[in-house]
Amino acid sequence: MMKALVQILVSILTCTTGKSYEFVDDLYADYYNEVSVDASQYYYVETPSFTSSSIDQTVNEGETVRLPCKVDKLQGFVLIWKKDGKIIALGDDIIHNERGQYYLENDNHGSSLVIRLVRPANTGKYVCQVSALKASNLTHQLRVRVKPVLQIEEGATVMVEEGNGLNLSCAVLSGWPEPSLSWQHTGIHETDSEAKIVGTGRYLRIPEVSKQHAGKYTCLADNGFSSQPTQESVNVVVQYVPEIRFSKSHVFVDDGERKVIEFTCSADAIPKPSIAMLKGPHAILSNTSSLDGNTVTITSRLINTDKPEGEYICIATNNIGASEERIVIEESESITLNKSEEPEFTGATYSSDSQKSSLTVTSSSSNSLISIHFIHMSILCTALIGHF
Repeated sequence: MMKALVQILVSILTCTTGKSYEFVDDLYADYYNEVSVDASQYYYVETPSFTSSSIDQTVNEGETVRLPCKVDKLQGFVLIWKKDGKIIALGDDIIHNERGQYYLENDNHGSSLVIRLVRPANTGKYVCQVSALKASNLTHQLRVRVKPVLQIEEGATVMVEEGNGLNLSCAVLSGWPEPSLSWQHTGIHETDSEAKIVGTGRYLRIPEVSKQHAGKYTCLADNGFSSQPTQESVNVVVQYVPEIRFSKSHVFVDDGERKVIEFTCSADAIPKPSIAMLKGPHAILSNTSSLDGNTVTITSRLINTDKPEGEYICIATNNIGASEERIVIEESESITLNKSEEPEFTGATYSSDSQKSSLTVTSSSSNSLISIHFIHMSILCTALIGHF
């Protein structure tokens, strides 16, 4: 009803005077200039005083805000709400209601302007004005904080070769106020709780990358919108030439009947390496191969080799480079033994005279007999003497 009366009044004045009244202040200005009042014909009514205080408030986008306008005596007066000089409410009525966001909570001492689901467009200066000849104002300043939106410009995954430089950039697409930025690094074998801050600002630069720099890099943006900063992550993969571990051991084969040399070669690299074992220019077939993550392992046993002595090479390659390791087998290490071919003692003779004693032992073996060891024990000798 009040809104209709105000609009009728403004229309009548516009038609009568030929002037457009967008703001109530315009109407009052003409009233002050054109109407003479005989003060003796009226009694004085004191202009109400505000009992609520001005607010300078920053709120998060999407929240609800209440701006109070309370006075000590409201009777006979009307409150007018403005945003940035434009009327949005008069008395109990909303004049301009953007997206249905505004409504009034009224009581005998004034009103509170409620703004629901605030958005950046609601940022501004809100004035509550008492409709008196000498108007008094209560001003509130409202700012709307907006959650940051981030983008890592290099994408979700970055590949970089060991030894080269790494450059990452974090762009703030939106958000108010401008957030502070920082970078944290989580290593490949670490959890998020073990992440470490490694830089601040929009850009992160590492002049020379090593394998330890691989992992997840997270850009953190904090403007107070939440206790947890906004974040965006990128996975950094460090590519490197193969790293080789080459070893040999002796193992039994044929149900334990023979002992042979076994080579084991492992190579770790990104990208995954190709691996081979050579003796001179010739490749050696592997007995087993396995893959664990980026580590390739092969084994090879020298089972049917007449002359295993020589130099053995493990070589691993990927598109970053190649590596190799070498092992030399000496001739003395190349003898393999079968249990069935162990030396067999075939007899022993003992003789003695007044000058000396003699013990003769005979044996048979398909391999060259290297040595025979004698152990002297008085009890054993006595037994042998008694036997022979």
